[in-house]
Amino acid sequence: MSEWFRTFFARDYIDRYARVTDEDVTRLEVDGLIKALELRPPARVLDLACAYGRHALALANLGYEVTGFDLSFDLLAEAELRAQGAGATVRLMEGDMRKLPFVHEFDVVVNLFTSFGFFDDERDSRRVMEGIHAALDEGGRLLLDVINRDAILRDFQPRMWREADDGYVLSESTYDPARSRLIGRQLHVSTKGRVDESSFTLRLYAMHELRALIEAAGFEVQAVYGGFDLSPFELDSPRIVMVARRP
Repeated sequence: MSEWFRTFFARDYIDRYARVTDEDVTRLEVDGLIKALELRPPARVLDLACAYGRHALALANLGYEVTGFDLSFDLLAEAELRAQGAGATVRLMEGDMRKLPFVHEFDVVVNLFTSFGFFDDERDSRRVMEGIHAALDEGGRLLLDVINRDAILRDFQPRMWREADDGYVLSESTYDPARSRLIGRQLHVSTKGRVDESSFTLRLYAMHELRALIEAAGFEVQAVYGGFDLSPFELDSPRIVMVARRP
């Protein structure tokens, strides 16, 4: 499962997550990140791990100069179709976040919806953070949004289900405390009886661990929130929304 993300983020991903990433959720997240970063058009924004472009397109429509970067060809193709349909101008690029090709190109990098912690080797996570640092202009800022490990473990649910656009998603997961990794699989059961299975393993971070990782890459952490409502971060906050600046 070391490269699980190469198959997890296929076209079926959109169907599995459409109900939890609808327009209202996207609007809340985009409004929150704009406020947290005090962002003004036409700032240059890199949406790292942009998937099918829900944040990238929303930011582009607000006048920002947006680049979306992702490993999934399927999701980038969907982002391109949605950009054309919305009349949005977004530069979309396919690539591995461990090998970012940018140097001093952006005012802001956003990495959203727990699109960090994919890799088994912690050195790869450090490479990603160093690549983000290099991609930012001096004084540029990073906003990183991930689920909060401490909140998940306080109320850990090994099995759950939720509605999808077409049927249901059943999830089963375990937690490996030695590596702080969530290991799981999802079954997408369509109303027509089709079953698609996806597996994942995700490094979960406590707030202090994420802060140390970001600071080790040369950033100054400016703020930590518990969600996109910009509430103060607490132990049981559902998310870690961290804002940091490249000096």
